Amino acid sequence: MSDAKKITNARLFEMMEMMYFELTKNQEEMKIAIKGNTDAIKTNTEAIQKNAEGILRIELVHGKKIDLLLDGYKSHSEKLDHITQELSANNSKWDRYELEILSMKKKIAR
Repeated sequence: MSDAKKITNARLFEMMEMMYFELTKNQEEMKIAIKGNTDAIKTNTEAIQKNAEGILRIELVHGKKIDLLLDGYKSHSEKLDHITQELSANNSKWDRYELEILSMKKKIAR
């Protein structure tokens, strides 16, 4: 083999070694980055789980209270409707009594 081919082969081998070293280095950096992402995902998953548990607790505790409040609101609303109907009926009676009183006053005045 000629010296030019030996140099070229030696140079080619050096370049291949450099490329292999860079690939190995990049691969290690990627492993570290993936591990970091995996740790972050695990942390986020744990936080999401805690939030879900908190939300469930809120729904259980406050859901009952909200149901009771809505039942109370419904009960008050029904009572108010009943009172309004009675008031309307009483107003009609008062109107009728006023007419009767006016009629009696006119009869007495004659």
